[in-house]
Amino acid sequence: MITQLTLNDSLLLGVLQGFTEFLPISSSGHLVVAQALLGIKKSGISFEIFVHFGTLMSIFVMFRQDIRVMTVAVIKMIRNPKNVTAIYHSDEQFRLFIMILVATLPAGVIGILFKDNFEMLFSAPKYVGYAFIFTGIILFSTKFATNRSAKIGVGSALTIGFAQAFAIIPGISRAGSTIGAGMLRGVSGEEAARFSFLLAIPAIAGATLLQIIDIMEYGLQELSLSVAGVGIVASFLTGIVAIRLLMGIMKRGKLHYFSWYCITLGVVTILYV
Repeated sequence: MITQLTLNDSLLLGVLQGFTEFLPISSSGHLVVAQALLGIKKSGISFEIFVHFGTLMSIFVMFRQDIRVMTVAVIKMIRNPKNVTAIYHSDEQFRLFIMILVATLPAGVIGILFKDNFEMLFSAPKYVGYAFIFTGIILFSTKFATNRSAKIGVGSALTIGFAQAFAIIPGISRAGSTIGAGMLRGVSGEEAARFSFLLAIPAIAGATLLQIIDIMEYGLQELSLSVAGVGIVASFLTGIVAIRLLMGIMKRGKLHYFSWYCITLGVVTILYV
């Protein structure tokens, strides 16, 4: 029997979102599979937007120092626009901010142009299974990444940005694809993870804004505020735990371990979900 989201469903899916958003195993793919198994009926991707907002808040908490320093650097540039080139070469945090903007462009353009096409995939668990397998291949490839001392420049930022654009597809991990792309471009695992988390801020905020526009036009579509609130809190708290966990894993250079989980989950999803 198909049911609407309950508070228990929201708690479960919020916890699932919080852990899988930052672990390289695709939060959107897990939500699609979980909803199919639970027999949950929902319209569009309204619920995903709320739990994504919760994980967005966890990034602000965990990387508040980086965000504060980047904000100061941007304000410094605004006050001295004639010296933007000098600031870019002398201020590492301002340079990081510019690289985040560069990496945001591919997903922004592709997401807006093909928004409806991507939303259709949220109702197709079988295709999500193939995407899980693709994520597993990406993660396994990081085992062979070398020269992990490169800085993130325009080229690597664009590579990471296009990886993030493909991760709009449910089942392709945003964290896994962006961190993997950075490592394959010679960036250290820890630096690639840090960049990936900061890059998630405009990505999640942009997706949230687009969905808010839809919500203002069509309403919450039978999704209560209490259900949405439980999802936000659950994803926020578990998101903090997941960030700490992944940063520890990156220090040990074991990102490729997640590949077997994703490939196995993909096969099971294709065969049984």
